Amino acid sequence: MDDTALASPRPWCVHDLIAVQAQTTSGAIALVAGTQRFTYAELNANANRLSHFLRAKGVEPEILVGLCLKRSVEMVVAMLGILKAGGAYIPLDPNDPIERQTFELRDSEAKVLVTTDDLAKTLSVDGRTVVRLDADWPSIARESDANLESAARPENPAYVIYTSGSTGRPKGVLAHHRGAINHLDDIRQRYAGFGRKRLQSLKCCNRRVLRCR
Repeated sequence: MDDTALASPRPWCVHDLIAVQAQTTSGAIALVAGTQRFTYAELNANANRLSHFLRAKGVEPEILVGLCLKRSVEMVVAMLGILKAGGAYIPLDPNDPIERQTFELRDSEAKVLVTTDDLAKTLSVDGRTVVRLDADWPSIARESDANLESAARPENPAYVIYTSGSTGRPKGVLAHHRGAINHLDDIRQRYAGFGRKRLQSLKCCNRRVLRCR
């Protein structure tokens, strides 16, 4: 049997790593998207505001949250905010057919949907609580930027990814915080000593290999 458990000084969750990084390297650049740049402090603060807002909407451990946003710094803020509130996110690709997005929302029984005003108009809300990052941001911005005391534990879900469904009905694959942390630790230890450019090269090579299989 494979023993993949790694020693850790405390029961980490994914969002804990960002909070610690924001304390130690607050001014370092965490996200770059076009002309947008977020430091770790800015990323953590914005995610904290969203987490307080989502907690008030009922997001807590074991609550699944649909996440339908275009690739942007806001998408990363939303992912982190959901985790900080204790919930688990289900990424919905805005480019997927609406039928697939609707299926994933209904099959997962997501209670909350985080999106934008324009995308919300095309989605099947079905009585879910909808948080629109653009329209609701003035209210979100008034929330505290302090770290919310997390109720999530390593055994709680962090996210759910749906399979392609190429061999039948798509299936949701649930990932827990513990598994995600183990994976991150494995990558850090496996490639310790490689520079950023070399690590990026290895990741690109992995994608080429996957496409050839």
